[in-house]
Amino acid sequence: ARLWDAETLECVATLQGHTDCLESVTYSPDSTTVATGGRDRTVRLWKSADGQPLHILLCLDLWSIESLCFASDGSRLFGSGFDSLRRAGVWELSLPESAAQPGESLDTDVGDVAAVAAPVEQECRIQRICLDTLAEEAAVDMSSDGRQLCVIFLDCVQLFNAASDHDDDSADRFSHALTFPITNCCLACFSPDGRRVFAATNKLIEVR
Repeated sequence: ARLWDAETLECVATLQGHTDCLESVTYSPDSTTVATGGRDRTVRLWKSADGQPLHILLCLDLWSIESLCFASDGSRLFGSGFDSLRRAGVWELSLPESAAQPGESLDTDVGDVAAVAAPVEQECRIQRICLDTLAEEAAVDMSSDGRQLCVIFLDCVQLFNAASDHDDDSADRFSHALTFPITNCCLACFSPDGRRVFAATNKLIEVR
């Protein structure tokens, strides 16, 4: 993956580390962190300013991570893809307590280049939100206020409400709200105000 400056169109950094196809990338809400995921069963966190690696999250129970999105406050990360049995689904991926310390430049210089700490590698605890054993694709997006999660399968778009009164480890923190039947849906996203969902099919864009 590469980071580009949108004004100068120059490549800021090349993010190297994934050992298989890269499928997803997303920014944290404060734009300080980039998360990438793919078919090597890892999610990697990077500094957006210079591309330094921060953390490697080992998603050993998943086969691939097809899309990623942060919660509106940046405290949670959600991923869609396929588990080890090749079933499509959406999971909450546990984030490290701190993504700022690992990967930062050290005080000691090696030659003319500042030494950089190796990214912290740790097993990622995942919590299933939903699963579709027949789906061939899956994607996920969260509303800007963090109150709803949008799950995209090939034949439908599902909305889940986030229950703020549940404990962080509660399995039923997300309750199913609505299902929109749709044909050949490949992606969907919330409008900035969270009041609409835009769903893309192979023929048109539907607004619900």
